[in-house]
Amino acid sequence: LVPAMFELARGRGAGERESALYVFSQLLDYLGEGMQMYAGELHAVLEKGMGDEDLMAQVAALRATCSVLSSFEGSVIGPFEALVPVMLKPVSAALNKDEEDQARNCIELLIEVIEAEPRFWRKHLQEVAHAMLTVATTTTLEDATRQLGLEFIVTAAEKLPGPCRKIPNFVESVIPVALGMMLEVEDDPEWYTKEDDDDDADDYTNFDAGQESLDRFALALGGKIVLPVAFAIIPGFLQNKDSWNHRHAGVLAISQIGEGCMKQIEEQLSSVVNMVLQSFGDPHPRVRWGAINCIGQMCTDFGPKIQKENHAAIVPALIQSMEDSTCIRVQSHAAAAIINFCDEATPDIISPYLEPLLSRLMALLQSNSRLIQEQAVTAVAAVSDAAGTHFVPFYDSFMPLLKKVLTVTVGRKDLRRLRGKVMECISLVGLSVGKEKFSADAATVMDVLVRTQAQRMEEDDPQAFYLMQAYARICRCLKEEFIPYLPFVMPGLIDAASHQPEIEVMDALEDDDDDATDGMETFQIGGKRFGVRTSALEDKVTAVSMIACFVNELQGGFLPYVEKTTGLMVPLLKFFYHEDCRSSAAQCLPDLVRCISSQGPSANEQVASFVKFVVPTLIESMQSEPDIEVLVVMVDSLSELINRATPGVLDVTLQKSISDAVLSICAERAERISERKAEAEEDGWDEEELEEAEADGEKDNELLDRVGDLIGACIRTHAKFGFFNIFEAPNENGTSLVQMSGNYLLPQNTPTERRVAICIFGDAIEYGDAQGAMYLDRVLPAMLAYCTDADADIRQAAAYGIGVSAEKCGGLFLQSGGDTSPGPLGAVISAPDSRSEENEMATDNAVSALMKIVEYQPNCLSPEDSRSAKLSFLSYLPMRGDEAEARICHGKLIRLASSGDADVLSPDGLNRFFGVLADVLGTPLLADEDIPAAVDLCKRLQTEAPEKVQAALGSLNEAQKMKLAAALS
Repeated sequence: LVPAMFELARGRGAGERESALYVFSQLLDYLGEGMQMYAGELHAVLEKGMGDEDLMAQVAALRATCSVLSSFEGSVIGPFEALVPVMLKPVSAALNKDEEDQARNCIELLIEVIEAEPRFWRKHLQEVAHAMLTVATTTTLEDATRQLGLEFIVTAAEKLPGPCRKIPNFVESVIPVALGMMLEVEDDPEWYTKEDDDDDADDYTNFDAGQESLDRFALALGGKIVLPVAFAIIPGFLQNKDSWNHRHAGVLAISQIGEGCMKQIEEQLSSVVNMVLQSFGDPHPRVRWGAINCIGQMCTDFGPKIQKENHAAIVPALIQSMEDSTCIRVQSHAAAAIINFCDEATPDIISPYLEPLLSRLMALLQSNSRLIQEQAVTAVAAVSDAAGTHFVPFYDSFMPLLKKVLTVTVGRKDLRRLRGKVMECISLVGLSVGKEKFSADAATVMDVLVRTQAQRMEEDDPQAFYLMQAYARICRCLKEEFIPYLPFVMPGLIDAASHQPEIEVMDALEDDDDDATDGMETFQIGGKRFGVRTSALEDKVTAVSMIACFVNELQGGFLPYVEKTTGLMVPLLKFFYHEDCRSSAAQCLPDLVRCISSQGPSANEQVASFVKFVVPTLIESMQSEPDIEVLVVMVDSLSELINRATPGVLDVTLQKSISDAVLSICAERAERISERKAEAEEDGWDEEELEEAEADGEKDNELLDRVGDLIGACIRTHAKFGFFNIFEAPNENGTSLVQMSGNYLLPQNTPTERRVAICIFGDAIEYGDAQGAMYLDRVLPAMLAYCTDADADIRQAAAYGIGVSAEKCGGLFLQSGGDTSPGPLGAVISAPDSRSEENEMATDNAVSALMKIVEYQPNCLSPEDSRSAKLSFLSYLPMRGDEAEARICHGKLIRLASSGDADVLSPDGLNRFFGVLADVLGTPLLADEDIPAAVDLCKRLQTEAPEKVQAALGSLNEAQKMKLAAALS
């Protein structure tokens, strides 16, 4: 077949050449690497084909070339890079022959290739970008053609940001094109009366393309290079008195570039806000709408900074815009911007504006415009959510009206979305004001919601989404009082969560059929494309999330539904059509254990059965999970499951499975880090690309943190059930957990890796008895070295590990070099900034470790050093940063005083003792079990040494004296 196709591709007939080249594209898509043996001959045929005199043969040759680039790998693909300039020939030929449909087909092929194989274009990027800019700026071409030219440029910026930033005048050329397209919008009279604030029309316009491109372009290239160019043009647009189109494009452009230019705009945030607010008074409604839209978007992009710094300018301006009765679109959009503002507003920020703001929203709720009503009711919900209990005085004004709307709109199909938004508003208001205020109306509201659910809702009924969300919020508000409603609520939620979404499997090589894929989300796996009906999928995701909320909030009250929920959630761990489903399912599992455990010790066997049932699937899901953020949730869930179950619940097989999964996850993490490093060196990443890579690195660091927690959970609960054998056992690649952790300890590794390793070995020493102590000789020297590390988190972990080692390891501590530990611990404590916010946790742990050495390793200190350590301890207290260590240390202080320690009971020592006690009594910094001993000690000292006590109390302030007097009474 292949020789025959080569012969046809060189034939005289244009149809033969086209057919042969088309067959090559199909063979390459299906056979891939199997065609690499023909690479040289293909190169010659395709190069000639893209210069063919027949346009369709050129297009077929381009399609086959794109298939080569998508399927060939390794060095074989190198020579094809020279074809990039040739790949532009079919585009030019089609445009010269006025065959714009074929030109668009060719550009779409080029876009697909740059998305899949961006590095292939690096050498010729400037030439291709110039060609596509020419397409985008040629106004005689059809809109769709120009849009595709711009789409290629934006995709190139997304896939090759560094090289694009290096192209001379690239940004200066692209931004005017996008802004120019945003001018191509007509003042359509229908816009003013449209009862829908969603401007997405069926036709994708040049305005849409320009607006979307600005957003993506700024996100891709960053504000450092984009903002200076944009802000050299936008002020001129805003000041163009003769063209509302320019002013409209100017304010919307600011909102589009905001997220991508966040750092740079934040530096001048107030001036940018004021620049946009000036357009609130523009004579043209479309410009006013655009300015409000910009402020709303900025409230999202720059929250909570913009709320804290600019509320005095923004909120009054939005309230005034809600009074703009000349245009319902402006009024409704001002209410929508209030929603954006409230997302990041605190009660203190929003409360001064509640009266005028809610008064205006109440008026809008009674408007004849459905659009205004919908936005106003959502704004009320957002305001109540932000205001919290500050909303209570307004509750009685709004709740009757909201309940009335909920009742009178029953059965009104045209008002289903409004009714859904009212459900949202009622539930948020209830959650804000609290159970005491809301409970009087809760029964009525729940009755309406349950009856709504009982009616058969159509598949596209928006009420379903709002209904499920409302249930979750009311559950969070009512807590255990929501339990009686579960029999009515749960069946519908379980049905929605169990629903199998409509999935279509399509050939990956077929062209998209817009009608066939309408309302579907498509994605490709291997050689197949999958389409999932989005409406049903969204309902499923929401239902799963709501059930997880119920389990978390109701605990034991959810017990009758544990079995069904478990059967639902476990398979969803592998539901690869939506990451939120997998996350909710994973998060739910530990809460189900807590629910079962609420029955008391008698449920231990049931908990064990549950854990043994879910853990194997959870481990399998972890090893196949493609999304790092979801993987973090899964690993965290497994840790919680192990912590909440009875120690020893995992048999050796499950322990080994966890170990293998952890080693696999860490190996993949290491591969990702190596790939990023190699790509950065090979491609010469610039500063912005390195920042993006750093963000990806943070995800991997969070993953390693959770992995460390998981290993720690296994050690704490299974050290006596064979886990140390698993800890030492190699996997199929010859790597073990102890070897991996030991490697992480090495100084050349990242701070996260070293800290996690210290914590793992610290857990082994703390909970592993003699088996854990055997690691001391290799770990303690590292802890001592890292105790003075530049990274505060490492210092904290190392100091904690030293303290644990001193407490648990007896004579091994001294043998392993523990006698040198007071030096580095003292350096941490005596550092000038030891009590700064950044360093306080590390210093707390160093102080605690030093006192453990005094108590458990007295041979490490001379009597003078021991006394000096106690005095440092006394002067440092009270401890506030690390609450867990604070409770230990404050308890230690009470025990020292109770034992008659001379330093603590000295005049200066008693001053410190009573001052510390007054500060920590009644706070989480003192354990409840230590309070009786503290009170008894104080009473005894008053009896035995009243003058010393009176002198010590005299050094306290009045608040401290009153607190102690209350505790001793």
